[in-house]
Amino acid sequence: LSDVLGENEAARWVPADPATFVPSHFNPGDLVSFVVPTASGVTLAENGTGEPLPSVTETLGPFEILALGDRKGRPELLKARGVSAGQENKIAIRVKVQDGRLADPKAERLFNLLHLSGTKGVEVMLYSSQKPTPAP
Repeated sequence: LSDVLGENEAARWVPADPATFVPSHFNPGDLVSFVVPTASGVTLAENGTGEPLPSVTETLGPFEILALGDRKGRPELLKARGVSAGQENKIAIRVKVQDGRLADPKAERLFNLLHLSGTKGVEVMLYSSQKPTPAP
């Protein structure tokens, strides 16, 4: 992956939720956003219902996919070469860095929320390749 990264760029990995993510619909070069929980479902004792609070989420992106697991190309090309794709629910994305730190506030927020959630898998939103790039 280091060959496709520019100066002041790095690859970071985001775990996708295997219950909602279909890797075959995603390819390197695609633009995606991540739907990340900002609060966990906590039982609210004072309401007496014992029902969990709904999780609150935040959508962060867009980010460019560099690889899905060890796949750096389209799945049909791998299949034609007789290569099976491995676990693809780890998504490598391109991020900006400066002085060894994330230089993009949305990337910094994404990885802070992932850390707080225990690095659980997140939902992935795919953008159309037919439309202009979404605003960051």
